[in-house]
Parts: sequence; structure tokens; C-alpha cells
Amino acid sequence: MDFFQLLPPELRFEVFLSLRTRSSIMLLLRASPTMLAQYRKNKILIQQAYYKEEFDTGMFQDALAIIHFPPQDTPEPNTERILGHIVQWSKRALPNPFEGQDHTTLKSLDNLYDRFLIFIEDYITKATSAHPWWTCIGEPDLSSKRGRILFRGKPKDIDILKIDSLNKCERKRLFQAFLRYEVLSKVCYLRREWPDKNVVDRIIKKVYGKLRNWQGEAIRCVYDYLHDLEGALAAHYTDPWLSGLSPESVLNEKDDDGDSNFEFPDTVWFRHMIYVEEFAEDNNFEHWHTGLTLCGFDPITSLLTSPRDNNACSEQLLHCLKAERRRLEETLNR
Repeated sequence: MDFFQLLPPELRFEVFLSLRTRSSIMLLLRASPTMLAQYRKNKILIQQAYYKEEFDTGMFQDALAIIHFPPQDTPEPNTERILGHIVQWSKRALPNPFEGQDHTTLKSLDNLYDRFLIFIEDYITKATSAHPWWTCIGEPDLSSKRGRILFRGKPKDIDILKIDSLNKCERKRLFQAFLRYEVLSKVCYLRREWPDKNVVDRIIKKVYGKLRNWQGEAIRCVYDYLHDLEGALAAHYTDPWLSGLSPESVLNEKDDDGDSNFEFPDTVWFRHMIYVEEFAEDNNFEHWHTGLTLCGFDPITSLLTSPRDNNACSEQLLHCLKAERRRLEETLNR
């Protein structure tokens, strides 16, 4: 028996408002046909209440700015249109999709939230790991089997730290940092193309000019996390022995003299650039360290979901790194 059918619709709606995480709502929908029907009837109101609770006005505008950001990867991007979008965002004046029941934008908002949810859970799992090197060398699974860390297509024996375990303040700080980084990556992408760079700088300062030290540090942490993801992708191409490595094997690995092959094995640090530089050297091109990371999450997402070769390595990594290198060179040579 579905006991929720004994409740009046008003109370069923209040039950949804009391659930503070997406996973809790999804579990309820799977368990109760009555609540599923109620959700379908009041979906927009429930979504609105959820995002109002989880996002402040600035975060919501950041999310809308990301969703509606005009294309920049075209041969001749419309910089005037892009600048107009940024100005509207800086005034916190992007249209609220709930007011006009813009279902397309609301669907995009849910997709953005779900994508960042996976990256944030991957980030906090790696940041709190007892074996950071072994954990960071894996990549998040963006497929329908999400909730795993993979290396060469195989799941690593790692328990994902779910965002449900965080309180509201912690969730907000993480989403805020990831949203801000993504907006800034898109704005700074325009800055490379825009003749009067002071225009874009003034807009950024207007919106984010009064960040506290910890807020700036949070954005830098997202930058470092993207660097590590780039390194993890490159690591898939190097050293086949990495596939079978575990924390225990790191601690027990010995050379011919009986000494450990790993210096300070209990505090191993994941140095992403070692793998990226080795990958670049193997493919005969000079890699620029910050190019891909400064482009935000779109390139990394594309690489993580791109076709794989027989070793489960992304087939697009070399092309993506070279394309970004060429674009940066063209910008500097203007």
C-alpha cells in the first residue's frame, strides 16, 4: 500500500519541500506512485522551491549565464552579443525561467546541476582521500552509471562521498565556487578576443570585485581540480602498470635493493603535469599548462564523454590540446 495516498495534496507538496537533496527526491519518486504523480503535477513549483533553497540570487544568475552563454567556438563569434549577455548578467537581470515557465531553460538548469553534482562529488572524494594520488588518477563517470571513479574504463574501488552528507552551507559553497569558475572561464575566453580588455575587466570587478579571501581560494581550488582531471586523462595513455596499482601496492612496492620505489608513499601527491607533459612529449608537441583548464568544464566534459580507443583512452585529447594551443598562439600574436 502507498501510504502517501492517505495524505492530502497540500501535505504531499510539503513533503517535497522538506527534502533538501535531489537523491532524496528521486528515491521518493521511485518508492511512491502517488508522490510521482504529485511531482509531475507540481514539478515547476517543486523545482522553484528547491533552487530557491539551494541557490542564492547570485548563484542562480551565474547558472543562467552559463546556460544561455552565446557560442564562442565559432569561426567568427558575435562578440557584441556575448558582451550584451555579460552586461545583463552583471546587472543580475537575466530572465527568471520560473516566471515564464521556460521549460527548455529549466531542463538545461537541471542538466547543469546534475553535471556539477558529479564533478563536486568527485572533487570532495579526491580532496578527502587517504590516498590522493591513487584516487586523483581516476576520472569521474559521466555515464548513466554515475557515482564511480574510473581508470581505463574500469571502476576503482573507491566509495564516492555523496553531496547528501554535506550540510546546506557546505553544498552552497561548493556549487558557488564551481558556478563562478565556469562563468569566469567563459568571460575570460571572451577577454582574449575582445580588443578593449578593460571593458570585460570592469564587468568582472563589478560582479566579483568584493570576494573574500576564502571565496577566491575556492575558485582556485576548482582550477586545480580541473588541472588534475586533465592529468588523469593524460595518465590513461602512460605507464600500463598504473592500471593494476592500488594503495597497498604503492606502500609495498620495492626495488631490487628492498627499498620502496615511492618516496613518502603514505603522502603521495598527484602531480598532474607529469602525465600531461609525458603525453605531449610522446606525441611531439609542446603543451601549454593552463590552456585547457582556463576553458572551464565544457572541454573536460567533452573529453570524458568522447569515444574511447581499445585502452579506454579518450580519442580526442591530443586534438583538443593542440587546438587550444593554436588558439592561444593566435591570440598572443595579434
